[in-house]
Amino acid sequence: MKKNICVSLLGLLLPVLGCEDKVAAEPVLSLSETSLNCIQEAAQYEVKVESNVDWTVSVPGDAFWCVASNLGDRLLVDLEENTGLEVRQTEVTVTAGPLIEKVEVKQLGENPDILFEKERQDLYYGDTLVAVKILSNVDYEVSIPDDVDWITFMPDTRTMTESTCGFQISENESDTVRYANVSFHSPDGKVERKLMFRQDFRNRDYVPGDPSELGDILIAIESAEANQSNSQEESVEKSFDGTTSTWYHSPWYSTSFPVELTYSFATPQVVDYFIYKPRGSGDNGNFDEFDLFVSTANNENYTKVGTYQLGGATQTSKIMFDSPLEGVKSFRFSVKSAKGDVVSCGEMEFYRKAAPVAGLEEVFADELYSELKSDVNQRKIDGIENTFFRSIAQSLFDKTYDLKYRVQEYEPYRDLNDLAAEMKTSGYNPFENPTGIYFADDEEAIVIVGETQGEVLSLKVYDFDGTRQGLSTPEPTSYPLEQGINKLRISHGGLAYVDYYTSRWETAPRLKVHIASGKINGYFDKKRDSSADWKQILNSATYGCLDIKGDYINLVYGVNSLKQYCDDGLKLIQNYDAIVDLEYEIMGLKKYNRLPKNHMFARVVKDGLFADGWGAGFGEWAMNELASPTKSIKEGVWCIAHELGHVNQIRPGLKWVSTTEVTNNVYSVCARYKFNREYLNLEQERCNDGDNNNVLGGRFNSYLNYGIVKGEHWLCQKGQDNMDPNSYPNGGDHFVKLCPLWQLLLYYREIVGGEKRDWYGDVAEIVRNTDETNLSNGQLNLNFMRNTMDVVKEDLTDFFIKCGMLKPIDKELDDYARGWLTITQEECDEMVRYASRYPKPATPVLYYLSGNSEKAFKEKLPVEGTYGEGLRIKSDGNIVVSHDVWKNAAVFETYEGDELKYVALVGTDSSDLSSTLVRYPSGSTRIEAVAWDGTRTLVYGER
Repeated sequence: MKKNICVSLLGLLLPVLGCEDKVAAEPVLSLSETSLNCIQEAAQYEVKVESNVDWTVSVPGDAFWCVASNLGDRLLVDLEENTGLEVRQTEVTVTAGPLIEKVEVKQLGENPDILFEKERQDLYYGDTLVAVKILSNVDYEVSIPDDVDWITFMPDTRTMTESTCGFQISENESDTVRYANVSFHSPDGKVERKLMFRQDFRNRDYVPGDPSELGDILIAIESAEANQSNSQEESVEKSFDGTTSTWYHSPWYSTSFPVELTYSFATPQVVDYFIYKPRGSGDNGNFDEFDLFVSTANNENYTKVGTYQLGGATQTSKIMFDSPLEGVKSFRFSVKSAKGDVVSCGEMEFYRKAAPVAGLEEVFADELYSELKSDVNQRKIDGIENTFFRSIAQSLFDKTYDLKYRVQEYEPYRDLNDLAAEMKTSGYNPFENPTGIYFADDEEAIVIVGETQGEVLSLKVYDFDGTRQGLSTPEPTSYPLEQGINKLRISHGGLAYVDYYTSRWETAPRLKVHIASGKINGYFDKKRDSSADWKQILNSATYGCLDIKGDYINLVYGVNSLKQYCDDGLKLIQNYDAIVDLEYEIMGLKKYNRLPKNHMFARVVKDGLFADGWGAGFGEWAMNELASPTKSIKEGVWCIAHELGHVNQIRPGLKWVSTTEVTNNVYSVCARYKFNREYLNLEQERCNDGDNNNVLGGRFNSYLNYGIVKGEHWLCQKGQDNMDPNSYPNGGDHFVKLCPLWQLLLYYREIVGGEKRDWYGDVAEIVRNTDETNLSNGQLNLNFMRNTMDVVKEDLTDFFIKCGMLKPIDKELDDYARGWLTITQEECDEMVRYASRYPKPATPVLYYLSGNSEKAFKEKLPVEGTYGEGLRIKSDGNIVVSHDVWKNAAVFETYEGDELKYVALVGTDSSDLSSTLVRYPSGSTRIEAVAWDGTRTLVYGER
């Protein structure tokens, strides 16, 4: 007679949905048992089966003694009596669609034997009671090795041939895994089986649990169609291949709207929302307006769900349905408009919301699950069914959870476009709120968000280290966040940031976010960390780049470069803050109470030095200067101020054609003056002076000789970087163009001072408040001169004429893109009439001012010197004038009769400014020393 044995269900059963339109997202298969230890006699065993699709069962052909049958919700295993001597075994295979589960079957024979349900007991580190199921046909004893004191045997309970042995396991307090083999043997020793116990140790470092138990369910797309596509490489299949680095794209040149994208599922689904991820780089094709249609099991005709407007946004969009859509077979997107009149899609994802995790409120004291209740003990933690939150609770209990980085409050910042529109600058930092956490490719991130008060947050991830190495790196990806538990699949790994840009940036609250997965990388925060913290933070970094957060600017620099060049992160970020602070002062942001809360931004890249819509990019090869606390404010200051200056150029009022590489250097030249005055580029750099003389001060001498002497237009003056006569009339040397702006800055900021010190910021404020939409380049140029004179209340037309700015011009100029600059003689005349209302400046030779002669102008010192003395005539005919004899000159002029032929900046070709090299070619008649007030003193030759 066969015995009927029902095997109890040990696992959690998933509910089977009764309606066709509520079939689960994917096939489900769950067995209550995966192994059966069976008695020698013939018997039947039942295993409960949970599946939402039809399933089949099979047994290997040589296992004639085992018959398996499908009873709907049960698997019946029917065994014949084992008349053999030894244990026999086989596998029963259950198949449900693509899913396969197996049941291992062992049956005792005539010989005495002992069978375990599991050959090894894998235990967690804490105290626990283990019940071991045993099947035997012989009496047995249990022996524990003498040196194993952490396992205690408890009396067993037997029923026929089945028994359950209990073992008390004590906590493993060591930092290694421990093992023990417990012997089960017959009294005569002829039969013995050993059961291995393996006990883990407590990992004091937090290791995130399995996130698969959490979060909303991603519904697999079975197939998709597009009514048009560009190529197989950009087919619709690329929009659900798990990465935004490949994408669907409609025909580049012949897209016909609407573009229809249809996504279908293998079985009908319940769908709560979908996520549209734009392409991984660029923005062409980003969805603007589209209609969404749905086909269901109950109605296969497509019906409209709604019309949506994304505006071509580059960020990920999450669209929730008012109520779940049931029985969905497919969705059809009818895209009516998109960025660039083409359509692209990086990834399309559909989700069903998951049920809440039960029991957490009994352990955690807050909605972020970042704090335990006061009465929580180890037993309560062990009782948490969800392994992910059990790991958090354990680490909190052990006081090893990194609350510094995983749980933070994040600041609201102003929308970047709004800020740029008000300041008339380029975009500021799109990577505010560094988290100090990085994610790997395809990692599932668990982010828990507290009360949002209606604000919109997202998690932004970008691989800065990939960019640093020159790898092909997808654009940053943003993942929308909602209040509560968010599970996100990070398609491309990198550093993580919390996007919190809002129109309520001045009043919106700081929002608390708990990032419970990913790896800690850390970041340095000037407001929080000290110089003493720097090395610990740097050495603890686990990613290739590190965030450094200042008052006015944030940096992302390579860890290896920082370890090599930066011994003090606080000093480094103080340098950058000081440079930005100076730029803000020059811009008038401090004076007019416009200091932005948003930070500027700079990051390391593989090559180049540039500015873009994010901020500045600095090649890693330059980090020996730019990552050094000492060199960044000295040798590197011009470069830093230059690239950040591009971002801060006020456009178009202080950035018109041919000034893109000029008005940004307003900040550089002032930064050099403030932080490294010993080396002023324009006055002291050795370069071509426009006439192939490689001298210190070559830039300034180009300006003096081609602008002041030869009368070339300001934007078309010759210099080292533009020496070709066929080229430079369309735009001269960019550094030569800077000279007259530097003279104005030096004069009013450092010499005149007072209220006039802020003249450039005052002009900037006028520009910020002026509608310049329809102004030409010539009008912008004229406005700059007019605004400057209105601010300083002096007639500078002599200066503007002399330096070449207030002169007629009608030329197409180069400036990355060609643009036309037109100023008429009538406009110049009108400017002279307009400026006549103001007095002339104290010096009539402002156009001769330089950093080398600042003291003479500031203290109004007369020229000192004795005619014919202190001169050394060189073999090439040029003359070196010693400043031991000749003092306080602004420049030295060389004449041929009454005609001014050359001008030499005081200090030309002298590293210590002890002399001046004056050009004196054949035919020259005299040299004059020019004082701050225009007085000329004869140095050599005759008048």
